[in-house]
Amino acid sequence: GVDLVELGLERLDLATPSQAPDEPTIETPVARMHDAIRIRDVDPLSVDLPLAIKSLVEQTSAPVPRSAQSILRRLSKWAKAPQQSTVSETLNRVSALLLAEGFDASLQPPADGRVEWADGQFTLAVGLAFRPLLVDLVARWTMADAPTSIFHHLADHVTRNQAHVAVAYAAGCLAATAPQIRSLAMRYFAPTSECLAELAVSGDSLHLLVVAYRLLRRMPEAASHGAWDWASPLTEMMGREHPSLVRLLACECLCLARALADQARSQLVGSLQLDPQLVASTRAWLVHGMQTFDSRAVGLTVQTNRINVEKRLWLAEPDAPHPWVTESQLSACVACVGGVLLHAHSPGAVGGLVMTPTVARNIHGMALATSRSEPVLLLGAAGSGKTALVEWLAQRTGNDLVAVHVSSNMDAKVLLGNYVTTQKAGDFEWRPGLLTTAVTQGQWVLIEDIDLAPADVIQTLVPLLESHTLFVASRGESIKAHIQFRLFATLSTHGRLTMRSGMDGLLGSSIWTRLEIGSLESETPLIIAGVFPALATSAAELAQAFVRVAEI
Repeated sequence: GVDLVELGLERLDLATPSQAPDEPTIETPVARMHDAIRIRDVDPLSVDLPLAIKSLVEQTSAPVPRSAQSILRRLSKWAKAPQQSTVSETLNRVSALLLAEGFDASLQPPADGRVEWADGQFTLAVGLAFRPLLVDLVARWTMADAPTSIFHHLADHVTRNQAHVAVAYAAGCLAATAPQIRSLAMRYFAPTSECLAELAVSGDSLHLLVVAYRLLRRMPEAASHGAWDWASPLTEMMGREHPSLVRLLACECLCLARALADQARSQLVGSLQLDPQLVASTRAWLVHGMQTFDSRAVGLTVQTNRINVEKRLWLAEPDAPHPWVTESQLSACVACVGGVLLHAHSPGAVGGLVMTPTVARNIHGMALATSRSEPVLLLGAAGSGKTALVEWLAQRTGNDLVAVHVSSNMDAKVLLGNYVTTQKAGDFEWRPGLLTTAVTQGQWVLIEDIDLAPADVIQTLVPLLESHTLFVASRGESIKAHIQFRLFATLSTHGRLTMRSGMDGLLGSSIWTRLEIGSLESETPLIIAGVFPALATSAAELAQAFVRVAEI
């Protein structure tokens, strides 16, 4: 199922979903939202599309963008007489709805050039109405035929720059409560060479700068896009020939793009020699606006989730006449894993696991944490299938998995890297380690038996777990983890007499999402029948015999 409490915003103890997370209470809008609604599961492939469309049309109070009006009329017509053969086209139209508000703003920016933080309400309303399918809807922007299958619903002709602005606007709004869409938004921007700052030089500067600011705040990885040059156009717009507000917003965007600390930001803003009152009021507008937007988005999420669950909008009956989404109708870069939609490179069927109830719950928990980019610690007895679960998930989503077997005498250089000699005498070259390569390239890493890791290895992992940043002390370098990077670790809970001193702080803290892998002993007959169908009739007897032998 899909977590209705906001995937990506809460760290949950997946082993005990009915209990509060084992971490300090933090008074934030997200924490209040967690208290206001219980965790409930839905099937993203059982969303009642006709009912969701009707609910959006009838209940949304947000102003409808001009480009969305014709799309809504077509969707309403389909909802009255839904057909299975046109579900994919219907999902394309819903995907276009997410872009309508940003597209209209790119055509006719506000008179004063500002994008108010109150904007984005229609985008949020569409995302909430189709919340379980949001990952797939965003993935449709990245399809090769998106110009004809998605963007043409907005207008007969949509320029490349207009499409970029619309996607940046929508991503900046949706990522506030759905950070799981960030990797797909970056997938859209991957082949583009012009960043928003470059478009702002030749377009409506104020409007595009605010859109860029919101994108950089919501998605810091946009600052490290390899082909985007933020510094040159932003520095140009900080010149004295531009209006004061443009110069200030360009400076604020540059501070975000370079991840400057407060002191460095203050120095850079001060170098512009602007009116202090303008600086203070603009800064307050940016900060207060984001907080207001977040609070409003969280409130709408809680309210809409309750309504949609009560109306059974996301809980279709098995024999209902409406056409539900099938897995074959999802985008090519999306996989439904354990009832959670994940960004996948090459999704496909993967064998090797028998989907017993326990295995299905474990996969759901791992998929849920993976969608939130959280490190996952799998706890269970030796031989309970911890490693097999991670390998299966990596294969299912088409991700490269690097397995690291640690021991008490392991050197952190194996993970970080080291200088090695070359063929030329006296020359040395840097050779990155397993973890450094994975963090840079976006691979998945599985650390086996993490409780055996020495102290220097643990110290290497902590900042990566806390801030998604890897520090390489020997090079004085900090590497921001690739948006696709994921970290898993296993810990055998039986057979270890004691846990090393200092491990409790790492393994028991909230930086891990803990997933307890239960015993499959009671499901052994199901596993035998699944692997060897010819032995199904004797599976129970074979399971009992296995237990008796194991007890000898």
